[in-house]
Amino acid sequence: MRHVKALGPDLLLGCAENFRSAEEIAISARTLSFSPAGLVLTGATSPVFVQLVGAKIANYIMSPISWMPGSASPPSSCSVFGSAEGFASEYRQRWGEDALPQSAEAAAGGIALLAAVQAAGTLESEAVRTALLQLDLETFYAQLAFNADGTRRNASMLTLQVQPLGQDQPKNDRWTKSRIVSVGLDGRLSLWPMPTWEKKEIEVYPCSPGEELITQMDENGASNTCEKCSLGRYRTPLATVCEDCEPGQYGMDIGMSQCHSCPQGANCSDGYMPGGPGAMAGYYLLPYGVLSIAPCEPKELCVGGNACEGANSGILCRQCKRGFALPRFGLKRYECTECPSDRWSLGTILITVLLYVLYIWLIVKGTLSASTSIRAIHSVVLKICMNYLQLAATAFEATDFKVMLLTICGRDKADWLIPLISLPERIQYPMQWFISLDCLVAGTRFHEYQVIIMAGLTLMPLAFFLKTLLAMVRKDCVQKRMTPHLRRWWAGFSAWRNKPASLAADAELGSVDRQGDVQDDGRLPLPLREAVLSPSGQSPRTPEAWTPSRFWGGARSPAPPIHRGRDDLTPMSGFDMPFRRSRTNDDCEVVRWVSRHPQTTVFVSSMATRFVNSSIVMSFILHPVVVRMLVVGFECVELDTLRQRNDLDVNCRSDEHMKWLAWSTVGLVVYGLGTPVLLFLALFRVRKRLLRTEVRKRFGFLYNGFELKYYYFESVYMFRKVVILLFFTAPTMYVRMVLMLFTSWTFILIHVHTQPFDNRSYLCLDRLEALSLGALAATVTARLIFDVREELSGQFFEDLAKHWTVDIAIVVMPLLAHAAFISYAAWSLFRNTVLKHLALKLDVWPERMTCLQRWVLGLDNHKQKATIDEDERGLWIDTPACEAAAPSSRLLRHAAPLLASRCTGRTGRTGGGLSSGN
Repeated sequence: MRHVKALGPDLLLGCAENFRSAEEIAISARTLSFSPAGLVLTGATSPVFVQLVGAKIANYIMSPISWMPGSASPPSSCSVFGSAEGFASEYRQRWGEDALPQSAEAAAGGIALLAAVQAAGTLESEAVRTALLQLDLETFYAQLAFNADGTRRNASMLTLQVQPLGQDQPKNDRWTKSRIVSVGLDGRLSLWPMPTWEKKEIEVYPCSPGEELITQMDENGASNTCEKCSLGRYRTPLATVCEDCEPGQYGMDIGMSQCHSCPQGANCSDGYMPGGPGAMAGYYLLPYGVLSIAPCEPKELCVGGNACEGANSGILCRQCKRGFALPRFGLKRYECTECPSDRWSLGTILITVLLYVLYIWLIVKGTLSASTSIRAIHSVVLKICMNYLQLAATAFEATDFKVMLLTICGRDKADWLIPLISLPERIQYPMQWFISLDCLVAGTRFHEYQVIIMAGLTLMPLAFFLKTLLAMVRKDCVQKRMTPHLRRWWAGFSAWRNKPASLAADAELGSVDRQGDVQDDGRLPLPLREAVLSPSGQSPRTPEAWTPSRFWGGARSPAPPIHRGRDDLTPMSGFDMPFRRSRTNDDCEVVRWVSRHPQTTVFVSSMATRFVNSSIVMSFILHPVVVRMLVVGFECVELDTLRQRNDLDVNCRSDEHMKWLAWSTVGLVVYGLGTPVLLFLALFRVRKRLLRTEVRKRFGFLYNGFELKYYYFESVYMFRKVVILLFFTAPTMYVRMVLMLFTSWTFILIHVHTQPFDNRSYLCLDRLEALSLGALAATVTARLIFDVREELSGQFFEDLAKHWTVDIAIVVMPLLAHAAFISYAAWSLFRNTVLKHLALKLDVWPERMTCLQRWVLGLDNHKQKATIDEDERGLWIDTPACEAAAPSSRLLRHAAPLLASRCTGRTGRTGGGLSSGN
């Protein structure tokens, strides 16, 4: 058979003497995988042969045959040998099996011999041979006639082919049985060329994919059963035996029809994995899903097999063991460090509170300063800087800008940039910087995100309660008890030092002493400002008391009375001031004046102003912090399931999380939306009194720097923070970036259309806001480009996206945008503090200006200025400092007459200076 296979024939013909010979030929060809286009074996088209070798081998083998039970035969009166059907029926009835062609041939030979003997009338061989050659007989075996050489005359041959049973038949029957079909001279063969031995076996394989046929021998013979493939093995519909999973694949179930491809990050070194493959170093196997493996960030945290480096633990190694905490910021923000002591934690909380109080105090002082000076923009610039810090912190955190920077530049080149990028997050969220929530919640039943939500719900009410409590303590304890006591002590010390019982007049009036004790007729208000002697019965409130001649110990003098060691007492200082009298021994009265100091007589009004102002500033500062805490409930990331971003062990669809999510929603509605709405309503009530000093002191922080028609824009900006923080909670990076980019460009268009800030200091406020929004848009755009360039197709786009210039642009573009804002904000503060005072000194005292001061003043490129002056010619505008060709100079010269007429008609006179930038 090997020699025959080497010849490569298309058709193999085998003349087998019996079924055993045909079986040996067929099995030898299958063993050697010799699959010719056709295989013809005599005696192979028999149920006996199919039973011997099985349908998987016997199918599609052909055999030549000259008779079949269904062959046509002429009519005859003999019911047995007259027709093929009769012979086959009688044979089956007699012997219990189908008639084989060999049996029919033997019967036909006997009929021919008997007919020849009858025709010859003798048993002699020659006579019988001659009778056989002359025989022409129609039988069930067709025509029996012979040529001179002994072969049949007009013999018709048939072709039988073994074919598989239909698909509707039972699988076991198709494996053990076949049907034998006659194709005749004009019939068509089934599946020519013959399928390979493997395909023939697969066609009738009785087991389903993932199962293997097992043949067992017992006392009843062979029995076939289908058993599932074992772990790490599989069988496809195109195979007949179970096979081991190939390298790079794994099997974790029995009866698999196909092995799973090993995902990225999985360890599939051995296909036999009852629990599935484990995670490689740098990856983590998530608990849900068929096989969900996610990369760790940074990869050094996961050492393989879901084990974590150091004190890290939990999913993706983002949690810490008890006694450790995550620092949250910087390059090592995911590496657990040891928890600080309780004393340190308490100290950091106090420091955080003090920093907030200090910042609120600075803003309040700046607001009060801006209420008395229309040129002061310090508080407005600081407010815009605070908004920028909130936007920058959210943008850097939402875009994972630090990870993108490390991916492009590498850890060695980006180390010095990471602290700078983390700075806005640390300033904006000092609670997470100073306080480690992991250490606080360790050993409790609360998760970290639950503590953050509770802190967000209680932070603003607690801050208002503490502020009110401090105000009450200051009013009741300090103002009513400590301050009067200190002032009495100071008054006693001053009395001992100045000896007020012996009052001496000025040297011009001579020394007039009034000896004796002061008899106080009532409780003296404190602090005491001045003391003056006046005749008994003279009231300081009457006009006569403030004539050009002052009373001093009974003497009249045009000079105001002087108390040694104190300031002059003038009519203006004593106007409408409360006073007390004390009588001396010589019938003179000592009138003691009580200063109208804001800490005494106007304490209530000042206290209310400061309380309202500080409350507004505190609401402005705490609003984004509270919203950032409350949106933690919405922060979920899609891994094997939707998980809480701050605590990956929590399923976002769990009942417990949904309860806390409801609290977050309530807090966002009350604080996130309620705060800007309440502030807007407060401004709306006083919208027609915005220029009054009392209103500016109380609510000026909200609308200082805005044009009057846009007094409500701070509420719009607070609403913008809420929207951006909500978009930050999107579960996928792409959706998050698209929403934030849409928001940034929307507010850029609103800003360009409205220009809500006033034009002080050469439009610096509008420019600052535009630079802040531009920095936000640049940061989000850079992240989108970084992600989208991986999806580009085509050689040109791939080369362009991966070019080093694109990497530089992605990093430099947002960094330059943020640097532009920071530098311009610093310049604005410098110009409105240092340069403003230097310019005033140059106008008032130019000879005292140093070279350095003149050089610093020369940094201001806005040098075209005009002044308004008034003399005998009337009101006029002096523009000698402006260039003759400057558009501002021509504008001022044309507008001077109209401006002079309006100013003169309104006030009668004017003065001061006017700058082209104001």
